[in-house]
Amino acid sequence: MDLPTVFPDLTPTPQDDGPSPICAIQYSPNFTEIMSYFRTLLKTQELSSRALQLTALVVEENAANYTAWWYRRKCLKSLNSDLGPELIFTSEIGGSNPKNYQIWYHRRALLSDLLGGKDDAKYELKYVDAVLRDDCKNYHAWSHRQYIVRSFGVWEGEKEWVEGVVGRDGRNNSGWSYRWFVVFGEGGEVDLKSEVTYTLNQCTLDPHNESPFKYLTGLLKLSSASPDKFLNVEGRMEECLEKCKGWDSVHAKCFVVDFDEDEEVKKRVCRELMEEDKVRRKYWEGRLAKI
Repeated sequence: MDLPTVFPDLTPTPQDDGPSPICAIQYSPNFTEIMSYFRTLLKTQELSSRALQLTALVVEENAANYTAWWYRRKCLKSLNSDLGPELIFTSEIGGSNPKNYQIWYHRRALLSDLLGGKDDAKYELKYVDAVLRDDCKNYHAWSHRQYIVRSFGVWEGEKEWVEGVVGRDGRNNSGWSYRWFVVFGEGGEVDLKSEVTYTLNQCTLDPHNESPFKYLTGLLKLSSASPDKFLNVEGRMEECLEKCKGWDSVHAKCFVVDFDEDEEVKKRVCRELMEEDKVRRKYWEGRLAKI
């Protein structure tokens, strides 16, 4: 874009670093020109197609410029723009900036202020899925997905989707956290027995994986108010621990200390952990003393 031609009526506003900057930043000539015009535009508060084009140049130079994203949304709203292309544009910028908070916030603002309906939400879920396939622990993507599901009520299929994520990487703590969000966030009756069965199976697949054991701990703490929903859990837990013995799993033994009702068993396991989990030896000594 030839800025002097597009903005013949605007006088660029240079950056003011004071009379004697100690260490002036050496911006590229292109960046300097774009920002000079953008500063003037902020003063005039012009909400036009050319202003929208200029914001695109700004965020392409610096995707973390939250003022440019904010001004861009003002232009989009004023122009009553088609937001399909805007989501595509944001996806392109986000491709090389997958953990840029300003971009994720811009997408959320589009959904909450300018878009609406479950069709838009489902499109966004596909985008988040693509991001998480590249980086399955991207905090911003997980947070965005929770926002979409909760705000638009698109819970259907989410449990199956996150099972796929955990299936690809059982140690993905974000996936386990999201499963809890889906299972207990929608409301209604929760099949705790089914949840326990699923989690026990994950424990036996990799007894050195702490994630399912922590998830199971949460489930059993919830069960204290309604133990009748955990039919046969004790037997299945024993079977799980038996399978884990050959792996010498610290997490399985920790689970025994937390939930086994036999004090002698708990003491024995604490002593074993004092030798096996030397980093936390003092912790297990403390646990043993309290039994």
